[in-house]
Amino acid sequence: MHFFIENTKNNTNLDICESKLKNYFFKLKKIAEELDIKVSEELFNNVIKLPEVLVSKKNSLSDEEKNNIFLSFKKAIDELNSFRKQEGNALLEDISTHIEKIIFFLNEIPQHEENRIQIIKNRINNNLKEISNVVKIDRERFEQELIYYLEKFDISEEKIRLKNHCKYFKEIIFEDENIEKGKKLSFISQEIGREINTIGSKANEINIQKIVILMKNELEKIKEQLMNVL
Repeated sequence: MHFFIENTKNNTNLDICESKLKNYFFKLKKIAEELDIKVSEELFNNVIKLPEVLVSKKNSLSDEEKNNIFLSFKKAIDELNSFRKQEGNALLEDISTHIEKIIFFLNEIPQHEENRIQIIKNRINNNLKEISNVVKIDRERFEQELIYYLEKFDISEEKIRLKNHCKYFKEIIFEDENIEKGKKLSFISQEIGREINTIGSKANEINIQKIVILMKNELEKIKEQLMNVL
């Protein structure tokens, strides 16, 4: 690492690079003579303004000055690390709060599931009543189709996967050292979102759909915070 000190208050530590000045001057003078242009004193005044003609003197630093710079630099790094640690702890607390809310909302779903299944059964039965006078219904086949239909709307597996994803998310958060923690959390959050969306598409029940919206809201807040981790 290198440090350069330049005095910007006055020109006392400016020096003239003679080789640059002469090189500029004689080349310009030669070109002027070839073009039959009279060379005036203004040429010298303009040359001295060209790049790298006036340069700052680079004085060596004393041991005391070097030590002071080192201590100032170290202090700045320590303060930066301290700030990053505080910011990291705040992010950890905020993200943990949102994932806990998703788990809480997930645990609210079962109380609405029985009503959800009954609503689906009632809807199917009502539709059958409307056509029962016209079409003969095989009750045994109907029960089989009903079971198949209800299985398509079953969200048990999605709830289990979502719970496991949230659990794994929390484990990664509290790992002591992991340089790819942000990437892992981002990937897990995508899996969490996938399960939440599937639950929402299968819900067919207003209260569960409301819960899904709440979980999505918490997940979006997590993703926003993860942008500060990646």
